[in-house]
Amino acid sequence: MKIIILITVVETLILTLWMAYSYYKRQQLDSRTTLAQTLSTTNGPSINSRIPTAAHWSAMNGSQLGGQQDDRQPMNGSVAKSNEVSSSVRRAFARKSHQLMYKKWSRDRHDS
Repeated sequence: MKIIILITVVETLILTLWMAYSYYKRQQLDSRTTLAQTLSTTNGPSINSRIPTAAHWSAMNGSQLGGQQDDRQPMNGSVAKSNEVSSSVRRAFARKSHQLMYKKWSRDRHDS
């Protein structure tokens, strides 16, 4: 029983120290950002200096990937109205043609 209480106390202490450390690091980061913004303005902070720019976001998110190009082929997605076939047949045909187009697109993409 004593060992269970000891383990609980140690885990609680470790968790508390970890949370205090992360709070301290977060406060340091916030103060650095505030200091940099204050130093970069000449006449005090204005509303425009607090609005993030594209350069600001690209510097912050440099490790993230850029957007992907849209390499899909444009197509007319409309389906001609026909009284000869039911709507379930049209849906099945559309599903099958979409699968075939995806296979073609995937093959073209892997070949290039």
